[in-house]
Amino acid sequence: MVLIALPLGLLLPTLTGWLVIRLLEWNTPVLYRWERWVCGMVIGIVLSMFSVFLLHTIGIIPLSMMGFLIGEALLTGILGALFYRHKALVGGSTSLPPLEWQQIRRRRWLTVIVALLTACLVLKVLGGMAFLSAPAYFDDALNNWNLRGKVMHVQDKILIEIEEGKGAGTSSYPPAVPMLKASFASIGGWSESVVNMIHLVWYLAAIVLVFFSIVRLLPLPWALLAAYALSSIPLFLRHGTIPYADAFLAVHIFFAVSMLFHGVREHDAKKRLSFLKLGALGAGLLVFTKNEALLMHLPPLGVLLIASLVWLRSEKKMSLREAHSIILWYAGFIAAFLLPWLTFKWAHGLSFGNAKAISGLTLEYHEGVITSILYNTFMEGNWIFLFPLFVGLLIACRKIAFRSPLVLLNAFFLIIWCGQLPIYIFTELSTEAILQTGYARGLIHLTPIVVMSCTVMAHALLSRKDP
Repeated sequence: MVLIALPLGLLLPTLTGWLVIRLLEWNTPVLYRWERWVCGMVIGIVLSMFSVFLLHTIGIIPLSMMGFLIGEALLTGILGALFYRHKALVGGSTSLPPLEWQQIRRRRWLTVIVALLTACLVLKVLGGMAFLSAPAYFDDALNNWNLRGKVMHVQDKILIEIEEGKGAGTSSYPPAVPMLKASFASIGGWSESVVNMIHLVWYLAAIVLVFFSIVRLLPLPWALLAAYALSSIPLFLRHGTIPYADAFLAVHIFFAVSMLFHGVREHDAKKRLSFLKLGALGAGLLVFTKNEALLMHLPPLGVLLIASLVWLRSEKKMSLREAHSIILWYAGFIAAFLLPWLTFKWAHGLSFGNAKAISGLTLEYHEGVITSILYNTFMEGNWIFLFPLFVGLLIACRKIAFRSPLVLLNAFFLIIWCGQLPIYIFTELSTEAILQTGYARGLIHLTPIVVMSCTVMAHALLSRKDP
């Protein structure tokens, strides 16, 4: 069932995402061929579910197999028509330079390393699925994602209250993930193995996108090292094998932030625009992923975007007209997703916040939070040595860490991490840190970014060269 429902369910969303990327790249492609397909799958899922969400909420389609097919096929058809109409302009593709891939075939030691790393990754994934897939917390895995998806599948609609009279509960979360699971179930019935397999797909997608992002900056072995390092983070692996939505959010955050990073460091104006248009789409998609993305990740991303444009203007690398164009791209994509979603939330009285309404939080100092956070971040096996290494590299590589485009990655992490501290220390969300639940999941969202930053700084430290 997994081998049939999963690829069928991902077919149209992946094609949708690929078409959007090619249209945004226009006649200046910047992504590698396979990177484009993986990115297309990641962003196409949210795009397709958002299309179905809009058509369903205005009463055009139910959340049945035919409804999902109509919603997804309609979007794919429109984008396909636009693509073929302008095929002469958006034609062409890119791939890794042949020399890079030939390094693996020509060097036996590199071939052996790649084979070993691949085998280790497969064994870790199989081990994670067999031994690490312990029952997840009810509200996070069932009530938020699987149960809501199953209700959508059975009722063919979005229910604000799963149990009538007991409040909206976690229906305030964007419904992209449960809708996707309902779309899988519409193909061949509800199956936990099918609907949960998508979390492994997001986990693997994050590894692939980190690889391609690094190979754009550093030699191939460093990209392989970064990919393997990300796959070796125990808690990140765990979230690839259990039905939480944090690997899902992590890969979307990485897409949005990495596209901004590559756009800022790009010297060619046309390629820079392609990267930043993709980053603008990624920023807009964050609205429809999880509440944390809208409240915690999108504002710092906007601040870093404005700071980047100001810096590019001061260095005379960008005209005022180009800066205005980029701002419009970001504002347009964010508004396109934000306005319908906010309208839906306001119309149904849904709260804002991570499961708990912001308005209901009270301020009070909670003991033990700081100790728990420090222990979780630097002493537990969840992250191995990732965060001690990150702090050490920030100190050892101060120049490249804070005086190069890499500051975008580091500042994004530091702003969000420091911004979370008062929330955990002074509100009842302190239990999320003391019990090491929500705090650790918040670090999952940023793990691919930290791995990428550590890899670049480690290369600079060892080679004494900026990427």
